Amino acid sequence: MRTLVDPVVRTCQPLICRVNPKHRFNAVIGEASPRHTPLGGGRSHVFTSDVIQPFITNSQEGIDSSYIFKYVDHIDSTGQASYPVDQMFVHANVPLLDIVPHIPIQMACKIARIHGISIGSHVPKTEIPSCFANHNCLSCNLYVSIFPAEVKTLERVERRREKRRINYAAKKDNQLYKGKAVESVPDFGESTPFPPPPLSPDLSHTVISDFCDDSAPVKFEEAGCAVCGELGRLNNLSRLKSVKGMLGILETPGVTRIERRCATESIREFQGPVLDYRCDKICGECRKCIRNGKVPRLTLARGLWLGNVPKELSELHFVEKLLVARIRHNCCFVRVASGMRKMTSHVVAFESPIPKVYHALPPPIEDLDEVLAILFTGPCKPCDKDFARTPLLVR
Repeated sequence: MRTLVDPVVRTCQPLICRVNPKHRFNAVIGEASPRHTPLGGGRSHVFTSDVIQPFITNSQEGIDSSYIFKYVDHIDSTGQASYPVDQMFVHANVPLLDIVPHIPIQMACKIARIHGISIGSHVPKTEIPSCFANHNCLSCNLYVSIFPAEVKTLERVERRREKRRINYAAKKDNQLYKGKAVESVPDFGESTPFPPPPLSPDLSHTVISDFCDDSAPVKFEEAGCAVCGELGRLNNLSRLKSVKGMLGILETPGVTRIERRCATESIREFQGPVLDYRCDKICGECRKCIRNGKVPRLTLARGLWLGNVPKELSELHFVEKLLVARIRHNCCFVRVASGMRKMTSHVVAFESPIPKVYHALPPPIEDLDEVLAILFTGPCKPCDKDFARTPLLVR
């Protein structure tokens, strides 16, 4: 039969200890009975000096009613050396039935393994203390509970608890938000005049000033980062000159290339760090990495540099982009409805099972017929004016 007793416990065989029923006590300050405090979770419970004093086995002299105690551990004589008395640790042989309702579930299960008490995995935490009722074993005299002594008056503890209860109640009433007090909701009763009086000049000035600050251009205007090329708000960007002397780590050969106007021109690269020289700002993340001597993760120097897109490529139509694309990875169906009050259209794209790579552009017309289909619908045949309104012609 499997037992839950720790192997370390089997080495010690103390005398049988019977728990005296009159030693039952209430350990939680301000509570009527231990059963009102749930097992596990919440704040740590404190024990008063008058309820710990009768069970103390080894402690330093001078502990009076001004001390409070918190449960720490349940150990034998070998482990007591880790909690010396001169460091204000108190060793007390408190009955288990009075400690278990006030400690976390993990600590209660540890005590159960030490004393050979079997607790199922599906036992509710409210029924765990009942497992220690009428318990006595050989380990009850050997093991003691450890409590660190702290000098705190009961009035101070009560004030802190009362303050926590008030704050919790105020949060439930939406009177506190993230720990900051807010103005209470005004009472719109019969004493409130209607219509309300106009705003005072000071309040009007405050409202207008706050609106101007929130709608300032710096709050929504965007600019590009010269290091990573991403757009960001101006208030999150700083000048690139602030890290001008640290950009040497962005020099990567073989990434940039100067645009060639004809095939006879030689291939050349830009000298210096890999940047987008159209931008003079840098984002906070890239600035932090460069100041620490690290290359940003999304920097253009990691093979993400494209350079300036020529005007001939940036203004291409839909079909023109298909003619200069080297890879065919989808098929498109375009439906255009015309002849009525306005022209409408929609595009449906299908993934191509076998992408095709072209080595000569533009591709043959037969290949375009396989990846592009255009359907005009309407009461009449489309004219040249309708064709000119759609981005489906090749200039």
